[in-house]
Amino acid sequence: MAATSLDVICVGRAAVDLYAEQVGVPLEDVSSFAKYLGGSPANVAVGARKLGLSTAMLTRVGADPMGAFVRKALAGYGVDVSHVTDAGGFLTGLVILGIEPPDRFPILFYRERCADIQLHEGDVEPRWVASARATVLSGTHLSQPQSRGALHKATEAASGAGRKVALDIDWRPFLWPDGGRAARGVYLEAASRCDLVVGTEEEAEAAGGVAALREACPGLLVVKRGGRGCSVFPRGAPPLDVPGFKVEVLNVLGAGDAFLSGFLRGWLSGWEPARCARLANAVGAIVVTRHGCAPAMPTFEEVEQFLADRGEAIP
Repeated sequence: MAATSLDVICVGRAAVDLYAEQVGVPLEDVSSFAKYLGGSPANVAVGARKLGLSTAMLTRVGADPMGAFVRKALAGYGVDVSHVTDAGGFLTGLVILGIEPPDRFPILFYRERCADIQLHEGDVEPRWVASARATVLSGTHLSQPQSRGALHKATEAASGAGRKVALDIDWRPFLWPDGGRAARGVYLEAASRCDLVVGTEEEAEAAGGVAALREACPGLLVVKRGGRGCSVFPRGAPPLDVPGFKVEVLNVLGAGDAFLSGFLRGWLSGWEPARCARLANAVGAIVVTRHGCAPAMPTFEEVEQFLADRGEAIP
């Protein structure tokens, strides 16, 4: 096996997030927003980088000021942007997010003629993908034939080189041309090529259900359960329920991306699944107490302090 130069390549959505600055205010009454890097794969790339992994992003952005912002923000966090390319004639995605804790977090996606979904097979350089220990795929990009082809090519390049492949289900039904009616088969086929599949309870159901995903995935299935923690389903072994942490929630948006960042940190360190999950729960718990997502991602030292404050050490 050839030497690696990266830990993680994240493939898929990269956008601009506009987070409401007035907390607890209905979105229609919000008067100002904070601009952050967004898109689940981009957030995961940043989160994993802040936890000490070397990361890169494979995506497309608009040849516009917001595309320049995305590229600059990623690079500012130390993420490799050598494969973030312009999609001429298309716009960088935009998301507007409201914060009304404890249980209202409205999201508006602006993805008409969106640049990142224009990713295609020609954007995937197999040798570069094979240089990473793991490739993380966004399920959103399974929704369109062109971007799905790019994900399949990346999967083949990684698997062919003996690298790991992870799938973030990233379920957004309105981004599928048929409202997601054909999604189950597509997700299960993708899961069959992956070493790790991660999603919420709702996402797992949309992707075929826990039983079907366990059958399809030759590796590890992880189901996120919010404040209750997560459940880990190792192949051929009993499931594990790993508890979460009690914290005061400000904003749950991006918690799942933080969770995956933490899980990747443990997974690529060779940890047992339960240990990976406990770290992932801690990272997610930190992020839900903060404004935004990418800038809210903690460093490894911050996770250590979070656990120490609760009488624990890094699991």
